[in-house]
Amino acid sequence: MLPLMLDVETLPIALAGRGEAYDKRLTLLTEAGAGALDLYALPQEGAGDPSLLPRLSAGTYRVVYIAGLGEDEARPYYTAAKAGGAFVNVEDVKPLCDFHVPSLMRRGPVMITVSSDGQAAGLSKAITQHLGTHVFPPAWGKSFEDLVALRARLKAEGVSFADVAKALRDGFSGLVGKG
Repeated sequence: MLPLMLDVETLPIALAGRGEAYDKRLTLLTEAGAGALDLYALPQEGAGDPSLLPRLSAGTYRVVYIAGLGEDEARPYYTAAKAGGAFVNVEDVKPLCDFHVPSLMRRGPVMITVSSDGQAAGLSKAITQHLGTHVFPPAWGKSFEDLVALRARLKAEGVSFADVAKALRDGFSGLVGKG
């Protein structure tokens, strides 16, 4: 696996599925700022949306999430999205995943992720929750915002990359020392 961060503001993304898994992915994408997101809330099991298959295979989307469907029901959507050139994630069906979504925690402008390469999502979530409670509590968000602002100010003043990096390390060390 290779961790990547995608700018989802303009990236064409589709979310198809149903139930709690669909709702979780919708929340994730909305909180991440997905601005070109098409939603396909499918009805009860076995009642898919055949009109979605041509849209997926047309190459409209770069990323497709399929959530809340079993492997057999998800496979036609996966196949169509792959034919259209999209990266696809079928939740909880590892053979139908081009990528995995890590457990994540946001603290201001900082995002901390934990992944088990799709092997143990519950473990990744437990580690993330521990970090969020015991290492980086929510109040740190403001401190991280201040450090990002410091970086921007120093860069605008023409401070060297090495000195900016040192100032950020020192600022973070100061936070850890207080924590």
